[in-house]
Amino acid sequence: MRRMHLIPGLVLMLLLNLNTPARAQNVDRLSGTWRIVSFVTENVDTGERRNNLGDRPQGFVVFTPERRFIVLVTPAGRASPTSDAERAQAFINMVSYSGPYTIDGNELVVVVDLAWQPSLVGTRLVRYFALEGERLIVTSAPGPSLTAGFARARSIVTWERVQ
Repeated sequence: MRRMHLIPGLVLMLLLNLNTPARAQNVDRLSGTWRIVSFVTENVDTGERRNNLGDRPQGFVVFTPERRFIVLVTPAGRASPTSDAERAQAFINMVSYSGPYTIDGNELVVVVDLAWQPSLVGTRLVRYFALEGERLIVTSAPGPSLTAGFARARSIVTWERVQ
C-alpha cells in the first residue's frame, strides 16, 4: 500500500522534467530579435526554388522568453500601393503572424493566434531550426505555399541575430 503513495510523486517528478535543461537552453538561445537574410521557397516535388520576396527581403522575427513568436517579412523597397491591384500584390508578398511557441529538440511549433492570412489562425505551424553561430536557419514542414503558389513547398529562412 505504501508504494501506491509513491506513484503521484513519481508522476509529478516526470512532469517537472518535461521542461528539460536542453529545451530551456534552446528557448534561451532563440530569445531575442533576428533580422532576415534570405527567404527561399522550395517546391518539394520538383526542387524548384524561388526568392518570391526578392533577393533582399526585409523583416524581423522575435522570440520572447515567455515563448511568444512574432514575425513580419516583406520584399525590400516596396512602394506604397495606390490601386487595388497593387494593394493585393502587397498583401500577397508579405508574411506576418504571431502565436505562442514550443520547442522539442530542433522542432519549433507556433500555434497561430494572429495572422495576415486569416486561414492560418488556429493552425500549428511546424518548423525545424538550426543555429550556426549568429545565424538561425528555419525550415518549414512541407505544405501548400501561400506566397509562391506551389502545392507542396517548404520555406528555408535564414535569420541573423540583431545585436
